[in-house]
Amino acid sequence: MHGLIHVVFRGFVVDKFGEVAWKEILKRVEDEATLVEMKHYDDALTMAAVKIGAEVAGETWYQSDETSRSEVVVQVLESRLETPPGSRVGVFIGRGTNLHEFLGNLNILHHNVERDLPAAVFPIFEVGDLEWLDDQTYTFRMDYASSRAGLAEAMKGKSDSDQDGTRLEKPKEAEAQEASTAAPAETASAGRTFSFFDFHAALASFWSGAQLPLPADDLLVTVAASPAVEEDWVSTVKEVLATKRAKIDAITQNRPKPTNGQHLYFSLGAQDRIRVGATLFRACSADLVSSPWTDLKELDKTEFFWGAYTKLDNFYAISEDWLVEMEEASSPKFEALLRKVKRGKIRFLSQSWGIPKEWDDLMGKGSYAEAKAAEICCVSKDIAARELGDTSRWKEVYYWVDKCCIPQGDQELTGWCVNLLEEYIIFCDGLVVLVPWTYFTRLWCVYEWVCFLLVHDPMDIEICADPFVRESTLPLFIDAIGSFKLSSCQCFREDVGG
Repeated sequence: MHGLIHVVFRGFVVDKFGEVAWKEILKRVEDEATLVEMKHYDDALTMAAVKIGAEVAGETWYQSDETSRSEVVVQVLESRLETPPGSRVGVFIGRGTNLHEFLGNLNILHHNVERDLPAAVFPIFEVGDLEWLDDQTYTFRMDYASSRAGLAEAMKGKSDSDQDGTRLEKPKEAEAQEASTAAPAETASAGRTFSFFDFHAALASFWSGAQLPLPADDLLVTVAASPAVEEDWVSTVKEVLATKRAKIDAITQNRPKPTNGQHLYFSLGAQDRIRVGATLFRACSADLVSSPWTDLKELDKTEFFWGAYTKLDNFYAISEDWLVEMEEASSPKFEALLRKVKRGKIRFLSQSWGIPKEWDDLMGKGSYAEAKAAEICCVSKDIAARELGDTSRWKEVYYWVDKCCIPQGDQELTGWCVNLLEEYIIFCDGLVVLVPWTYFTRLWCVYEWVCFLLVHDPMDIEICADPFVRESTLPLFIDAIGSFKLSSCQCFREDVGG
């Protein structure tokens, strides 16, 4: 089992029996000093730790009947629902406000752990609708499927069986039913709700419906990238911005200034727009704007990036120029353009800065900023596994992110960057979209998506909805897609988007 299970178990032991009991468990578990590292452990070790815990605490439930063991399992789960230790990212742990929500969200936890440990094997939970019997008692059906031996006993309760399985009872708390430890999908309740896996597949299908012709990619080539290190960001940024202004002035010096209030961008031809765009195009490494959801120290750093609303040039210092000068051009036709080429693949990151409405009520204590930082790390690992052959190379995945790739403190250059978004999207190889239920109401987000589809294959879009999809948010997603109208989309500021 994953170390997070041990973290939850440790919290239960410490809260109920004290720190001394946990230290005694560690002393008696051979060859494992902590048990709580975020990695995969053998099931036998987990079961041994639980058995030792029962002996240390002087409890007899481990040797008793299945009902007693089941009730302890429920107690452990319920005691950790509100504040699971070891990580603040509740949206990635998949916790809930009661046992029904917690069990319904376990697939989300398993999904996120699996992205770090592809070889891990997890059970599947299908949780039916909740039915309240009175103010304190509710009932629901749960179908549980696992190919791993030894886990069935933990799910069984009183011997009150019918042909579909065994009923787990817990008076005044919860009632669940296990179909089988190897139940086929057909045994699931006909009235069950859709899981987030169903939604994710439908969402990808919906937005990837159009197949568009792709342009030839002769202009931009790939060379090795080297990370930039910014030590004195103030002087560095000032120098960089001064150089960029001088280059843009040289490109636009013979262009007439618009008299109708439009930006100078609209007076340029396509070639000059590309040249200016190449001058300003930046990228940042995934590790500078994201972090693993299990690493609290790093998460603090990236949460500040996603949570801070003040847009300063210190964030610009963590990005680097992504189109570099080349000494020779291989095609006379594009000679002026081929002097700059890409240093490697890059994704355009599309997301909404505003915290979705009712976030705290629907998602619990995990913050929106944490969810974004952790999800970007997860998708970066997916990309690294697919394109670089190893999830550990996720820091080599690069993004265009508006907050650090636009010089937010320079009004002139910010104006250029905002108008050059279409060119930036052309430069990018893919689109990574963080999709909360409010995403489809933001005009700027929809604009970015449409621009990408005009010049790229829809299959180059990475849809990141997993951390935001819950049973409580599914109706909001469905309503947002079903009632989508461009005229209803909103901007934070109509002059620059939002």
